[in-house]
Amino acid sequence: MPLEDLYAASRAAAAKLGGDSRTPGGAGPAFGFRPVVDRKVVAAHPFDPSASAVSAKRTDADSLTSEGLFKQFNTRCGVKAQAIVDFLRSEYPWAKPFDIFSIADNRLRETSAAPARRKAALGAAPAYA
Repeated sequence: MPLEDLYAASRAAAAKLGGDSRTPGGAGPAFGFRPVVDRKVVAAHPFDPSASAVSAKRTDADSLTSEGLFKQFNTRCGVKAQAIVDFLRSEYPWAKPFDIFSIADNRLRETSAAPARRKAALGAAPAYA
């Protein structure tokens, strides 16, 4: 099944359940649908030592180049992209481009940082992000 079709089916199913709970008025699942370890189709978690050897292959990770990394940051951060990439490379000198992208592109981190920024803006109590 093409990925676009899978996404469309996921959005349609979420809409039937009340939409994405992260959006205004949404009451459905917060992160959509994902594979579930059912021991039939998905035999084990991909990071479990008993998982298929195909899980150990990180083709997406190995295909991201330094130029691709910069393009990803440039799209999201504009003029600050080079400074961000340089900083992350200095902090994580061992990291491949995909590792750096993964460190910086943690969307769950953003869901924690946004409320912390709002709390800090109140100036009433310490906030950690």
